[in-house]
Amino acid sequence: MNIDLFAITGLQSIDELYVLVEWPFVQGLMEYEWFRQECFLYSALHDQVYLDSAYFVPLTRLMAITRPG
Repeated sequence: MNIDLFAITGLQSIDELYVLVEWPFVQGLMEYEWFRQECFLYSALHDQVYLDSAYFVPLTRLMAITRPG
């Protein structure tokens, strides 16, 4: 089964995808110069689970960090 993620979500490109990264893993990302401008603090709404110091991080940034070479 092929699923078109962009059609389902309405996103135009992979640049619009974010990953929720929790503490303590996000701590290492905070050292990058792009972190403050491009990442967003997770805020729980209503009955959502509260996560201390969790951030939405652009998927493309995570891929660039973990890509070998």
